[in-house]
Amino acid sequence: MISLHIAQNVVFRRASQKKGGDSPNERKYYVSSRNRVVALMLACFGFLGIAGLHRIYVGRLLTGVIYLFTFGIFFLGTLYDLYKICSESFKDSDGYPLFSDSSMKSNYYRRNPKTKPLAIVVAVVLAFFFMTGLIGAFGGMRHSHQETQETTSGSQKDVTDKGDKNKKKEGPVIDLPMDGTPTENITKTVKENLISYGTASVEYRDVKVDMSNGEANVTIYLQGARGLTAQGTLDTFNIAAKQEMAALYNINPGVTISDVKMVFFMQVVYRKDGSEENIPAYSIGMNKVAASKIHWKNYKDIDIMAAANEVQMHPSFRKLIQSNSRKSKWDESLETLGL
Repeated sequence: MISLHIAQNVVFRRASQKKGGDSPNERKYYVSSRNRVVALMLACFGFLGIAGLHRIYVGRLLTGVIYLFTFGIFFLGTLYDLYKICSESFKDSDGYPLFSDSSMKSNYYRRNPKTKPLAIVVAVVLAFFFMTGLIGAFGGMRHSHQETQETTSGSQKDVTDKGDKNKKKEGPVIDLPMDGTPTENITKTVKENLISYGTASVEYRDVKVDMSNGEANVTIYLQGARGLTAQGTLDTFNIAAKQEMAALYNINPGVTISDVKMVFFMQVVYRKDGSEENIPAYSIGMNKVAASKIHWKNYKDIDIMAAANEVQMHPSFRKLIQSNSRKSKWDESLETLGL
């Protein structure tokens, strides 16, 4: 049974008298020849970005093209049309509603919309080009996104590779080839660890290796930079000392390393007369017995001053640390310390 709502949308036409015994008063009702299920499926394409195909299908070309370029009036028009199609009240270009086969009666007849073939061709061509452009744009964005990702990934890889090449190895350097004399091997280890430590606050000066007693007694001379706090300078010296000792006591340079002593120099300027002097501000030493008791793998946690056999400070350096122990920045640096 067709509902009253649906019946009101059926276009009534007065039928002429039929031959073959049909009643002269019989009424014919005309509905659209367009398939309602097809229109429903085409309307659903509107949610994929290709709207208006159902309107072009029923001959409503102008609004179909408008839907095509406005995404079905931003999907709201598509939703409204879906409701109309489902309720069998959606009409073609001539005003005939789209009916399903189950709703048809014996006196219902289907009619084709009176749409010009040229208009249909134009609408279909526009729809085709719009769909092709939409797919192409989507594919282009996807390709561009992939290229961007590949470029970014490649750039990150290049940066990582360069960073790996330029990155200073963290921790003691103990895997150097020991292919020289003991003195050369020890000197190379000291220099490489200073580079690995990578601070501009400590510079290499010299290495002395004494092997008169059959073992190597190593003395390392380093130069401290200016401009740090007093405690910061001492901390920098101790960090360098820990790394150098951790490396030297874990290599085999061709001789047993007995004692390691490190001497740090600082350039000072005396305020009384403006004279300058490069003083041995700090020195720290350790022998192989004390070194054998230390777990060098965790060298950063070692209190090197407590573990060392010898710790010495120049009086001016000690005075500076004591006078600036409560200051975050030293106001009276080593360069201007008056003695």
